[in-house]
Amino acid sequence: MTYTIITGNTLKKDKFIKEFNVHNLSCEFLKIDLLEIQSDDPKKVSINKARQAFDLVNKAVVVDDVGFYIDKYINYPGIYIKHTFKGLGIDNFLNLFNEDDTAKIVCTICLKDCDKEKVFVGEITGKLTKKVNNINIENPLSSIFIPNGHIKTLENLSNIKDHRTIAIKNMLKYLNENN
Repeated sequence: MTYTIITGNTLKKDKFIKEFNVHNLSCEFLKIDLLEIQSDDPKKVSINKARQAFDLVNKAVVVDDVGFYIDKYINYPGIYIKHTFKGLGIDNFLNLFNEDDTAKIVCTICLKDCDKEKVFVGEITGKLTKKVNNINIENPLSSIFIPNGHIKTLENLSNIKDHRTIAIKNMLKYLNENN
C-alpha cells in the first residue's frame, strides 16, 4: 500500500521519505490546501484535515500538524505557530520569550483510510534561545529551540529524533504491527 502524505513542505517530505524507506513502505506526496478548524486541540485539527484529504483523494492519507508551546503561557502559541510567527515578525516573535525559557514542540500525525483513523504524537522538550544569527524562515523553531540534553539548536543537530521523527516512527510501528 502506498500512503499519500499531504504536504508541500520539503522538510516534512524528507523526514517521511527517510523513515518510510527504513520500513520498506512507499509514500507519495500531494499538496492540498485544507481548511483548518479553529481549535486548540491539535488532535482535532489533524483528524479534521485528514478527513478532508481522504474525502478528496479517496485513499489512505497522512497529515501532520505541529504545535509549539512556551511553558510560561497556556497553550500558546500552540498550533498557531505559523500564523504567530508571520504576524509578529522575527523581532516581535523573539520578544515572546526570555533566554532559556522552557518549551515543547509537538507533532500530531493522523492516518486516515476507509477503515481507520489513528493519531500519533511526537514531542520534544527543551529551552529557547535568542542567540541566533539567522532565523530559518521555513522552519523558525529549529533556529531557537534547544532540545533537552543538547547545547545546540535543532537546526544544528544531525540525526536527532525530533518531534516529527518520533510521531512518524510511532505511526510506522503501528502499521508494522497491524498490517
